[in-house]
Formats: sequence, C-alpha cells, structure tokens
Amino acid sequence: MHYIEKEMFIEEDINDWKEDFEDVLELYAEGNIHCGNLASCISDVHKAFALSIMGKRPTAMTQEFLEQMRDIGKAHFIFGTNPGKPISFTVGGKEFHTTGVRETAYMHVVFWNKIFFTTLISRDTEGMKMLQQLSDDIFATSNSGTDDFELAFVRVQRHIPHFDSELETLVDSALDNCVPKKMNSLQFKYRSVILVPFLKLYKAIIHKDSASFNQLLSEAIEAHRQFWSPAEKELKAEGWISLPLLAVCALACDQNIEITVESDYIPKFVYEK
Repeated sequence: MHYIEKEMFIEEDINDWKEDFEDVLELYAEGNIHCGNLASCISDVHKAFALSIMGKRPTAMTQEFLEQMRDIGKAHFIFGTNPGKPISFTVGGKEFHTTGVRETAYMHVVFWNKIFFTTLISRDTEGMKMLQQLSDDIFATSNSGTDDFELAFVRVQRHIPHFDSELETLVDSALDNCVPKKMNSLQFKYRSVILVPFLKLYKAIIHKDSASFNQLLSEAIEAHRQFWSPAEKELKAEGWISLPLLAVCALACDQNIEITVESDYIPKFVYEK
C-alpha cells in the first residue's frame, strides 16, 4: 500500500482541503452552486478522507470527511437531475437552497458508485434511496455515456439492502455483462479486478456464507493492491483505501457476517457500526 512518507505532506493536504471546504461553503451560501463546486470537489475530499486514515488522525475527522464526500456528491445529483425546480441540500451541517440545473458532467455510473458507496459505509438510508431512484437515462445521457454492465451494476445496487434470490439474479446478470463489445484494456481490468470481486462478495452475503465471504474478501484486497500498486497509480486516493470493499464490509456487518480479514485498505473502524 502506498503511504506518504512525510507527515508534513499529510497535514498540509488535509489542511488544504479544510480551507477549500470553507471556501466552498461560502460559495454555496452566496448561491454560487454548480457542477464546478459540487462534483469536482469529490477528488479532494476523497484524498483528505484517505489521508486521515493513513495519517492515523482522529476517527471523528475521518467520519467528517466521509460525510462531506457523501453530502457533496448527493447535492450534485440532486442539483443536476432537477432542472428548473427548487431544491435543498445539506453540506457541512448547513442547509442550502437553489434551483436545479440539468447537468451531464459527473453523472456517469463510476461517479454515482463512489457516492453510493459512501452512503452504504455511513448507513445513510435516505441518501441511498435518493441515489437508487435516479433513472438509467441520467447515466445514458452523461458525458461518459454508459453500457449494459454499468446499468446492470446499478440495478444490483438499487436492490440493496435486500439480500435475496432476486438480488442474486441481478448479480448474475451483471457478471454476464462484464465484457462489452467495445472497451479499452484499463476499463476491462478495473471491472474484472475491482467490480467483479465486489459482486461475488454480494453472493456470499446472500448465502450467509461467512467463510466464503472472508476468502473472497482476502482475494479482493490482494486484487485491489495489485491494481493500484503501479507507479502511475500510486498517488490516487482510490488505491490507498478501498471504498467498494469498505461498503461491502458495512453491508456484511449489517447482515451479521463475521469479518475476520483485516487490512489497512479496509480499516474496521470505518465500516463497523
């Protein structure tokens, strides 16, 4: 796992985000709300979240950054899917009001997944339901478009928290659609190495199979490590801490699956209740 060696860099980057966040809240308060100060903030707060864990900062700080990432992401989808309608959202404990505008940037499934994972980790049931209700058209008309696998993956997530036979059918459908007709090698590797193991963990939860879950989790962590270890990826926060695996561990805990696997990629204090 990549760790920043110098403590000063961790502190500097965390403080940078704290200052940026205050500036963002001021913009929201002034009514200056748009995609540029909603979704585009996510990478910075994601980095701060990961650094707070790696730098062993107080749990409350990590929780705060997780909630900021979740709430800014939720606000983006509320704002960008309600054109011309009055909307309200809460970020940093403050409520903001504005009028929605149709957005296509950052409306793709990969971004939606990241925000959905934060709702699962933080047990934000209302946020989860809001994201689940977004239509496939939102993703299809996003700047990045979508395909059968991504939509099948979203349908799996829409069925959470019901771990039943219908969910298993949805998981199998997503797995069957993993390889589309057109895809670059990096996209395919991300799906096969990161998302397919995630879906298999859902199946272990469905069957209440703790042994299988822990075996698959161990394999998924190693796959995550290998995928994010190359030098060109080592400075990406997605690789430092695994949001997908934290999310599935939170769900497993809620389904009374005993998790025996431990890793810096999935710190227990983040996903446990």
